[in-house]
Amino acid sequence: LPRRAADDERIRIAVLHGQTFEMEGWAANFRIARDTAATRGFDYVALGDTHALRRYPPDTAPMVYPGAPEPTRFGETEAGNIVLALFPRRRRNPTVMVEPVGHFRWHERVCSSLEELRAVRAEDHRQSVLRLAVRMALPAREYELAEKILRELEGDIAQPGVVAIPSFDRSGLTLDAREIMVELDELPDQVREAARRLQAMIDAGDRPDIAQRALVHLYKLAHGTESTA
Repeated sequence: LPRRAADDERIRIAVLHGQTFEMEGWAANFRIARDTAATRGFDYVALGDTHALRRYPPDTAPMVYPGAPEPTRFGETEAGNIVLALFPRRRRNPTVMVEPVGHFRWHERVCSSLEELRAVRAEDHRQSVLRLAVRMALPAREYELAEKILRELEGDIAQPGVVAIPSFDRSGLTLDAREIMVELDELPDQVREAARRLQAMIDAGDRPDIAQRALVHLYKLAHGTESTA
């Protein structure tokens, strides 16, 4: 980069892509000295590479990474901004302003009760990237309600969900089948045998998600609550 000439009073701005920092385990690409602005006579250096907001002194000639305009993964807390560098008349020192522009908000949640899941459903997630893990064992009626809430949050091919971008882990949502087995005692042997086989699949880890849903449907059919639609 050329140095500023002694008689040059113009505003000088550089736009560079590279690294002013070290990342453990990674080789630095296109190294940039942190004093480039000061030593080369630039009033402002706009940097690109990292997704985080970073600013290097001096304030009279700052070097700034604005970061990515949107986060790209969970844990990126300093993305979602742009940086404005304003140069008033008759002054080369810029005023640097950080402006949030990110549309999406990234959240990680764990629900261990139906009340917590209801609370998530009550929130506004139209701009959310939501990673949700469900960790609870519920009786049949509450299990079906939890599934209904998850369907509303996630949506399907026919109906968009209330979460903009969902990523759900249902592996911890299990059916407490004790109530079902008791309430099926007075039904025909074939129904009770089907319930026992499904429970055995759940206990053995043999497609437990499918077996749990089948057991819930069996319970609802036995009580006349299954939809025929």
